[in-house]
Amino acid sequence: SSLSPPLTSTTTSTALHTVGTPASLPVELKPGEILGGDGVVRVSRTPEQIRSETLAKHPEGLDYVHALEQLVPMHNVSNKELRHSLKTSLNKALNGRFVLVLDGATGSSKRYTARLRCACREKPTTSGKGTSCKFSVLYELSTEGWVLVRDTSALNDRRHDPEQDQHKVQEGTGGYGRHNHPFHHDSIESFANAAGHCFNGEYLALGKLLGRAGQPWAQIHRAVNQKWADENGGPSAPLPPWNYKTVVHHCAPGRSGWEFDFSGLMTQLEDRRQAEGLAFYQDHDDTSNALNRLFVELRGAQEEWARGGDNNVLLFDPTYNTNRYLFKLCQVCTVCPSGKTVILAWCVLEKEGKNDFEWAFRCIAQTFKVAPAVIFTDHDAEIERAVTRMRDSGLWAGTHHHLCIFHLSKNLYERLRTHFLGDRGSERWRRVSSLFWKIAKTTDCSFRGLFDEAWAGLVKLVVETASNQDNEHFLGSVAWLEELGSLKERFVYAFTWGRCTLTLNSTGRIESIQFVSKGHMGMSGRTTLTELHDKNEMYNKESRRRHKVEDFRICGRHLRAAETLPAAVQALQPKVSSFAFAHLISQSREAMHYRHGERDHELADEPYILHRTAPSSVTSTAGPRDENTAYVPEAEHACPDDNGLGDDPDTGRRVTVDIRGEGASKTLKGATCSCQFGISSGIGLCRHILCVCQVSQVQHIEIEALCIPKFLTC
Repeated sequence: SSLSPPLTSTTTSTALHTVGTPASLPVELKPGEILGGDGVVRVSRTPEQIRSETLAKHPEGLDYVHALEQLVPMHNVSNKELRHSLKTSLNKALNGRFVLVLDGATGSSKRYTARLRCACREKPTTSGKGTSCKFSVLYELSTEGWVLVRDTSALNDRRHDPEQDQHKVQEGTGGYGRHNHPFHHDSIESFANAAGHCFNGEYLALGKLLGRAGQPWAQIHRAVNQKWADENGGPSAPLPPWNYKTVVHHCAPGRSGWEFDFSGLMTQLEDRRQAEGLAFYQDHDDTSNALNRLFVELRGAQEEWARGGDNNVLLFDPTYNTNRYLFKLCQVCTVCPSGKTVILAWCVLEKEGKNDFEWAFRCIAQTFKVAPAVIFTDHDAEIERAVTRMRDSGLWAGTHHHLCIFHLSKNLYERLRTHFLGDRGSERWRRVSSLFWKIAKTTDCSFRGLFDEAWAGLVKLVVETASNQDNEHFLGSVAWLEELGSLKERFVYAFTWGRCTLTLNSTGRIESIQFVSKGHMGMSGRTTLTELHDKNEMYNKESRRRHKVEDFRICGRHLRAAETLPAAVQALQPKVSSFAFAHLISQSREAMHYRHGERDHELADEPYILHRTAPSSVTSTAGPRDENTAYVPEAEHACPDDNGLGDDPDTGRRVTVDIRGEGASKTLKGATCSCQFGISSGIGLCRHILCVCQVSQVQHIEIEALCIPKFLTC
């Protein structure tokens, strides 16, 4: 049934709107047992038992335990209430200099505990976040409520000399734990950090009430801010201890009309399935029947996917703020024969976990049957695990997972740029960045054996030229750069162009679709799922019609451009799509700038060695930035003066051709080139192969043996 999600034993379902103990049969608790919030029964101890054990193990922590216990009276509260209570109490005790966060309560095999840790516990970053602070306090749910068990100082005092301990008590902290950093100086500094925000009590209740009533977040933010001002001195009141993002995080959008929206959409999708066979899948919690995943196939998707055969490229990337239920929208896209980006399906997920992404990928596999040759995503860890699961399951055994080169370049800048401070004119940094791009964009297959040496040279250049190397962060950045080199087969053109990628190297196309969704389609935080579906359907219909009109116009322009091309290339226009023929026009024009040396004609398998005789006659064009912009690639691909490290003067581009017949029947049956453009583009031809065809006076090209089915018109 199309209503049944394609789940496996490794895929779990999570509830959307339910919080707390799962619905189940009543649990009979024995004396000394307690039912945790996760529905697991655990042994509970009395506060006296906990206190006596703590003081017996750590008598030197007596004063500290008593100090914190006075701030947190024992009471039975939920995990969320405990977090707000702790933050409120400690924030008041520290006079607004709060730097603590509470982890979610975690249940061990025997007891139910919650741990309070410092907000600065993360490793130091370039932006100054994190100090690797080891401060920690552990609470346990007793028979009477939450009780403090121990803290970091009580554990460490026996093993560390107080004079040498880097986590010694800071002046002005009032003795609240050992931190390796001071507290915030005032409430303003505290509120600048999300860990210092305190949004609870009546303010939280008001925000949630307005959210359930369907009020927008901006209105909720103004309402709670006005309540704060009325209760704290009017216009002269200090800033509230929260911001807009805090309100958005805590106040879920209104659920009014959810049942009507959901039932109406399901009726519409079921009618489509029965009338047109369009698949859709949903997943929900069995106890609450609350939707948490939905996958919908769009019209024309099956036909579009079938044109690609075994060489389809899948684009997948989640985005936010497209619907009122806080679902993440994932639009499944590919490239159509006209070179434009088309939406095959859309999917909404409550969470961005590996199980959720795997569920979406299994929906794609069940809908389109044939696995994609390549999938492009960003370097998200959960997506990585989901794709690995799909490959291990055998559904996508031959699928290659490529990474976005643009996002990797951003990571390179964020991790390394701060180590080149004081670089006048950024000359040293430009050398590093330029070398990275040259290595990444070298397409010749002969470079594969030289990559490790070239990448080691990049690492060496960073180590020798970086001006700021006096911290552990620099060593971590160098280690990251070395590890990035191990992913060469997923982003370096010399490796990725060895398979059909339609010359894609990034997720720029799918991000353009996301921009169109929030702009042209008008998706926002108030869009219902029914409206979201209608917007995708309408755009899908309009864009396909627009693509056909634009394709017809491009074909007309190609008629005039083809007059200057060799006869063998001219004859290909009615056989390939306009996008493919645009490639052939640009590659044929560049072919005249190449020559090949002497070759022993008796050795049929000996490759032609081509070298460029003149600089490129055209300017390099960047890849498509707008899905609606016609893209005619020029000299940026596989040309020594355009990108990459260029041709080796001694080797050049190596071309092997299979030419049959003589005179007017001379036909190109097959060809390969070390630049790999023909393979990556799916067209099978590049400027170097066309140069050999012109010199050899080839009269016919058997394009069906070279080009993928997607770009063939007959």
